[in-house]
Amino acid sequence: MAGNPEADPEQELTDRWVVEQMSSLTAMTASFVLATPTETDGALFPGRIMLANTCMWDYRGDECGYNGPAVADEFDNPTTDIRKDRCSKCMRGCEMRGMVANFGGFLSINKLSQ
Repeated sequence: MAGNPEADPEQELTDRWVVEQMSSLTAMTASFVLATPTETDGALFPGRIMLANTCMWDYRGDECGYNGPAVADEFDNPTTDIRKDRCSKCMRGCEMRGMVANFGGFLSINKLSQ
């Protein structure tokens, strides 16, 4: 018998399906249209808007992670005034704060249209 001798026969992928509607019914059989649970619960994918050059995180929020001193205003002009401190929502804003890894945009998606 071919296959992986190290394979665990107890491991399997399981699928979950929801009966969406009955498509036919006879005296001997019934046929149904199935759907995955995400197709019927109103979920939208992706779960958030995907923008290449715009960060979606709230500045200084959990996802952003920045909690240091004032750095720049919303136009990336340097400032030390905490009242003027804003994020530009661009990669440059993250670079100025040393938080590039937390940038909430999708830089690679603008490559798809090229």
